[in-house]
Amino acid sequence: MELHVTLGIRNKYVWGIFLYSFGLEHFMSHMSFERRKRVLRRKEAMMEPKEILSELRKIYITKSILVPSQGGIIEEGDLFIVEGMTRKERSLKKEYVLSKHITSEGKPRLIKPPTGSIEGWSTYLEGKIRIQAKTYDALIDRLFIHYSDGFLNRTFKNVFDMALEHKKSLCSENTGVKYEADYKRFISKELGDKLIGDITADYLIDYASAMIKAGNLKKEAYRAFKSVLNLTFGFAVTKGYVDYNPAQRMSNQDFYRICKTEFKSAEQKAMSPQQIEAITEEVRKRIKNPKKYGECYTCGYMFILASLTGMRAGELCSLRWTDIASGRIHIHTQQLKKRASDGYEYVNWTKNEKGIPKGGRYFPVTIEIQELLDELRTGQIRAGICSDWVFANPDGSWIIADTCYEKFLHRICKNLGFTITNNHAVRMYFNSYVLIPKGIEVTNRAKLLGHSVEVNLKNYSFADYDYCETALEALNGGIPIPAYTQNVIEFETKKLRKSL
Repeated sequence: MELHVTLGIRNKYVWGIFLYSFGLEHFMSHMSFERRKRVLRRKEAMMEPKEILSELRKIYITKSILVPSQGGIIEEGDLFIVEGMTRKERSLKKEYVLSKHITSEGKPRLIKPPTGSIEGWSTYLEGKIRIQAKTYDALIDRLFIHYSDGFLNRTFKNVFDMALEHKKSLCSENTGVKYEADYKRFISKELGDKLIGDITADYLIDYASAMIKAGNLKKEAYRAFKSVLNLTFGFAVTKGYVDYNPAQRMSNQDFYRICKTEFKSAEQKAMSPQQIEAITEEVRKRIKNPKKYGECYTCGYMFILASLTGMRAGELCSLRWTDIASGRIHIHTQQLKKRASDGYEYVNWTKNEKGIPKGGRYFPVTIEIQELLDELRTGQIRAGICSDWVFANPDGSWIIADTCYEKFLHRICKNLGFTITNNHAVRMYFNSYVLIPKGIEVTNRAKLLGHSVEVNLKNYSFADYDYCETALEALNGGIPIPAYTQNVIEFETKKLRKSL
């Protein structure tokens, strides 16, 4: 007898599920009934509990496509398939429950049929918890929900909450808060309420495309959205709720093309020597005016030290006098903002160490830096400031980076008519206008600034506007070749990673 089934489904994945799940039964239709039972029993006996859940998930996905969600008539061929799936579903559920419903000694727990005094089927869970149902199949269903940890009812929101709870035990408080904020920003109620097993790569691609276009999102926002997906689906794969992470099938490059892009030239990212000089002059004027700006103009000194060292704002705020010794500044701490409580904490690791103290880095104390520190110390004594912090408030407490120093820098830059107003631009200036012209190798530049060589080259280094004239002079022999040789750095590429 030849069976013709018309599903009208384009999705090859669903066809694959159908053939995989029911191909064996179709070929066994020519076997005798007893032989068929033996083969099926042997096949199911070899399956691990996780494999059973995977098979059940395929059944539910296929049934959700064949059975109309809002009612309607199922085609005769489809009805035959659905009935077969239902029988297999009951068999797999029973197999899974019986493999889990055992005592601590590994013996099967007793399932009691109805008796004169007890209506329905009953059994006991661990902890002597009694559970019962009117029929045997209904009892199996209740036991399955208990032992499968409710995997069929796992929505994206449920799994995200569990994944985040697990992540919080391994990461900083700020990371957990950022994940929560990104979820609220990017995940709609529709996606959050969707069953984790029903979410496909095609659905996520359509969702992401619509979200990026509607919100005119940048690459950074897309990457934050992708991080939420990877966290959730990665946890789901580990727990066995899904077989694979559909977010991994989303091509980042395809989405980058539709993301909002803003090209920023060198002068839009880094402060120029002229701007640094102008800010320094303004700071010096204010230092000489103690009646208006105080005996110790702390934020002004912070800026000057930043322009001489390239230190981050958080590193400047957490710097202690004891960190300066033997002609070196030991940069190994930072001031970290706690997003959950809006407070600030002192941590013994820098940004590039990512929560794991590795000893930090050192910066040499030049003559100019030493003179600046001596001047600052004198100013603190004159103002009556007694503190372990190099940069302190009049009461001796440490300076807060974003509410004090960053605001100072923003205001003074705006007053001078500059569009760049952040400390990161000072770091870029120090790398490209101070370290590079002095012939300091990229490996040493990266160490002094506290990041990797790749980050230094990609994000901190750029050519001067006079690079053509400089190159012409060098090619014509006007500029001598440096005595040192630059180390060759090979960066890991996608092709290299695939080959490993």
